[in-house]
Amino acid sequence: MSKGRICNACKQEIQREMLDRNLSICPQCGCYLRMHARKRILSLADKKSFREWDANMKFSNPLNDNEYAQKSVEASLKHKLNDAIISGEMDIDGLHVAIGEGGSGGALALGVGNEVWMLENAVYSILTPEGYASILWKDNAKASEAAIRMKLEASDLYKMGIIDKIIYEKEPVTKSNMKKICIVLEAHLSNFLIEYSKKPIRDIVNERYCKFRKY
Repeated sequence: MSKGRICNACKQEIQREMLDRNLSICPQCGCYLRMHARKRILSLADKKSFREWDANMKFSNPLNDNEYAQKSVEASLKHKLNDAIISGEMDIDGLHVAIGEGGSGGALALGVGNEVWMLENAVYSILTPEGYASILWKDNAKASEAAIRMKLEASDLYKMGIIDKIIYEKEPVTKSNMKKICIVLEAHLSNFLIEYSKKPIRDIVNERYCKFRKY
């Protein structure tokens, strides 16, 4: 019996250990595989910091719809969740770096930090250009026009104050030359850690709070 998962896009089998290390992203084609909500939360939160608020929440049936009630019970048993929403609080690292495509719900998680950096040729948005075009014009073919309007490139986001630093690339990053940009990133990360290690936790949290209040 296979111990891996089959990628929905490239149909390659991926070992679960590799998938866990890669946060459920296919290493072959970059496709995001479905991940349980609780596992996704734990992958974002600092270790052992997630505190759930409504662990014992139960669904209600305000319309007295028997069919809805039955479907809710079936969904709860299938997904091992009392409700469709998991709520709580957690600690998240103070620095986030978009190195490729930072988008969808992950954009919110990336934004919850003291600083957000991007590689020069990365993109960062809450929605793909195809999704934007589909919603606005009902036409996925206008994705190129949508990408320009969305201003999802590092230079635009830096001007708007959405990100705090651009990591410039001498050449577009590929698997063959990735080591070079990793050396550059390591130097920037070291400086960040040295700076923030000198700050009290209360000051770090307050800086993050003030950053989001200014929006």
